[in-house]
Amino acid sequence: MLLLSSCATVYKSPDLKARAPKHKEIAFIPFDAVIQLKKLPKGVSAEQVKQMEADMGLVFQEQMYTRFLKKQKKYNVQIQDVAMTNAILRKNNVTVENIHQFTKEELAHMLDVYAVVSGKVLTSRPMSNGGAIAIAALTGISTSTNKVDINVSLHDGLDSKLLFKYDHSFRGGLGSDPESISKALMKDLSKKFPYKI
Repeated sequence: MLLLSSCATVYKSPDLKARAPKHKEIAFIPFDAVIQLKKLPKGVSAEQVKQMEADMGLVFQEQMYTRFLKKQKKYNVQIQDVAMTNAILRKNNVTVENIHQFTKEELAHMLDVYAVVSGKVLTSRPMSNGGAIAIAALTGISTSTNKVDINVSLHDGLDSKLLFKYDHSFRGGLGSDPESISKALMKDLSKKFPYKI
């Protein structure tokens, strides 16, 4: 697989330095994933693509959590287990489809954390290669892509204030899957993410 990375754009709120040290625990919520297709591959419905997007959002949440967990010693904040995060969200009837109806403050209160990490992944490709092998045989999720735009945001649970935002694009990927993309993303993001010791 080949991923060509372009420069990242980073936003840090003027309040970040004052607020971040007060945070004891943060949570990663499911990512918002969008798969842009010029046309649906043969044998794949719009509903299946929607389900793939929901699945991809959960996979990215898990991947980012796992990669941050591996570097936990470098950060002075705890990260809530995503299994617990998702269980709490389900108990409160929060789904991948309706999570946007809740403020980050509401989600943080629900999850009993100080801040919430969210993300958006936009993949685009003029589908070919057998509809990316009929979208990885109906959702093993590995989709070939020409471009992946990803952003990661950190919102304060106190008032939903955006404290940190990281935008990055990858181009020319072949067989780009969430694990590969999150691995490439973490190389740079881990150096810029707040809470570093």
